[in-house]
Amino acid sequence: KLKVNNITVKGYTDSYIELKWTPVSGAEGYRIYQKFGSKWKCVATVKGEKATVGKVRNLSAGKKYSLNVKAYKYDSNGKLHTSSCNSPITAATRPSTPGMRTLKTTPGKATATWAKVNGADGYMVYMAKGQNSTNFKRIATISGNGKLTYSATNLKKGDFCYVAVRSFIKTSDGYALSKMSQAKYVVIK
Repeated sequence: KLKVNNITVKGYTDSYIELKWTPVSGAEGYRIYQKFGSKWKCVATVKGEKATVGKVRNLSAGKKYSLNVKAYKYDSNGKLHTSSCNSPITAATRPSTPGMRTLKTTPGKATATWAKVNGADGYMVYMAKGQNSTNFKRIATISGNGKLTYSATNLKKGDFCYVAVRSFIKTSDGYALSKMSQAKYVVIK
């Protein structure tokens, strides 16, 4: 009974999570399990030995989920057999987009504030420099849901700076990110 290995998140929205994995030789298909309290329940079945992706649907936005995948096959008597469990993964649906509140400038500095997103594990702050620029680069990752402000420093007087924010939820293989907030801009003093 081979375990299903390399279970990771392929994609997510606010209502589903798509998993991918390495196929198991001899399997007839794969069953995706979700943890409810202390119990695991099969929530999706994907047929085919070579199948490598499957979706868990009808989920709530901005939530963490414990998920696992087992290979299955039926014996000659029609009895279902599943592989042993691998370590479950923590995945998440897309969190809400934080609303930008203010972007103010003092000499050499731009300070942004934004609205709290319930359930977020933190925020990523992005900046684009130059008039009408859309070339956003991440300038800060803020862990925790208490700090709702960030100041970018060492900026040049007269620079056009656009700032936007994403909320995130930590997962087994990285982050589930919100869509980027609407950007605000200032001209640095």
